[in-house]
Amino acid sequence: LRILQMPFATADEHVWELYANKMRTLFPSYLGTAVQKEPTFNTRLYNAVSVFDFISWKNIEVGFQTKVYHMAALALVFQSGALLLQILPHAGKETQSQSY
Repeated sequence: LRILQMPFATADEHVWELYANKMRTLFPSYLGTAVQKEPTFNTRLYNAVSVFDFISWKNIEVGFQTKVYHMAALALVFQSGALLLQILPHAGKETQSQSY
């Protein structure tokens, strides 16, 4: 069934529609007036269920109150240190393991 549907129904077709609709919502003159058309059913459906909505600042502030971002920054420091000290010095060197 999927093979029969492939020429007619792909998810890639909706990517441009969703992008264009979001850009028209944010910047009404971004794509010009000649391209404007009524959004398709799939575009309206994705917008109705808020798939591509932006994260509100209120949600970001909750992370500051719970100190989650502080711990994420600390983890970033540790991971960056490990990258600089453990991984990058050995990046160009190939190890040869002999397995017979």
